Amino acid sequence: MTSDEKIGAELLKDYKGTQAYENQQKVWPDGGYSQEEYDEHVIEEFLYDYWGKKEEGWKEDLVLPTEAELVADDPSLIDAVIRPKCTELEEEIEAMQKTCVDTLKKASTVDENSQMFTEVYIEKLKVPEIEAKLRRLRQLQRLLPREEQTNTAHDYEENLAQAQAVELASVIEQYLRLEKVSGGYKGLCPFHEEKTASFHAYTDSQRYHCYGCQENGDVINFKAKIDGISVGDAIRELAL
Repeated sequence: MTSDEKIGAELLKDYKGTQAYENQQKVWPDGGYSQEEYDEHVIEEFLYDYWGKKEEGWKEDLVLPTEAELVADDPSLIDAVIRPKCTELEEEIEAMQKTCVDTLKKASTVDENSQMFTEVYIEKLKVPEIEAKLRRLRQLQRLLPREEQTNTAHDYEENLAQAQAVELASVIEQYLRLEKVSGGYKGLCPFHEEKTASFHAYTDSQRYHCYGCQENGDVINFKAKIDGISVGDAIRELAL
């Protein structure tokens, strides 16, 4: 007798002592089944239910190894999985940041309402996505060998903070002459030809805006735009 047959026999034995089984005995002949055929049907259903509950129990009790445990057990996963995934996340984060900047620029050329809506959209939806990817990147980079943990997401956040702290006017003055005015500085826009200064850099907000071509942003956006480099490269250069 197989294990399933033994289990089925025990389940049927218990079931036969119930009122439900006695009630079924009164109706099963109407279906054209013999008692043996009915008992086999009962066993089949009970076994299906029995193993289904067992499987659910196994899933609840199952404890999966952590990523750190997997890497410790198989270091080859670092080259096969961890490093490629880190690179993929870094590229995704940079691409998302660039998309946000480009979207804001386009919105600023439409009208004030479009710009306000876009800013809220990015703040509420896109920024949390970027932050989630940064957290995931930090988790994965902690699995790398210690000597490789210099260019981590934590370092990226530090670089970002350092770049954002750089005074906007000090960077702009490296590319054009600025004139001190109320609230900040103004000068000829470096992004389009003009004879009358419409490019303004504001001291309080540390943002720039050209009222001629509508280019605007912060010090990182300016550095990326003026040098024709990525946002990530602009952050790294400003943080030096």
